[in-house]
Amino acid sequence: MKSNQSTNPQSMSFFNRYLLVYAMTVVALTLVFIFVNTHYFDGTTRQSGWLLSAYLALIIMSVIFLGRKDKSNNLSGFSYHFTTYVILVGFAAKGAWTEDYEPLRDELEHMVLALMVVWGIVLLLHLGIHFLRQRMKR
Repeated sequence: MKSNQSTNPQSMSFFNRYLLVYAMTVVALTLVFIFVNTHYFDGTTRQSGWLLSAYLALIIMSVIFLGRKDKSNNLSGFSYHFTTYVILVGFAAKGAWTEDYEPLRDELEHMVLALMVVWGIVLLLHLGIHFLRQRMKR
């Protein structure tokens, strides 16, 4: 007798409605973060630190809330991690390569590239650990 997971075509889908809601939440939170940071704060480290902490806490809470409901695949943790990576690196890259930041363009480009590389390595480690755990369960 086949399990329900193998007969349900949506069960192995990387993308699903929870991930879509999460992606829209991260985009909305990121837009609010950028707007508030640029229009209401003077750029001091203390103010930006509190705003960044609140922003990251909201993202983590949405991952926990939606991730626990998402039973669609065994890669759900990685899919949320990957989605966050794509969205945040996309926003960072857009900010680094716009003309608004012309005096800091080289510095921002290096920061975005470092973010992409380091976070990409962490993503690969996350995927490797997942597959290692799967192998150890067998």
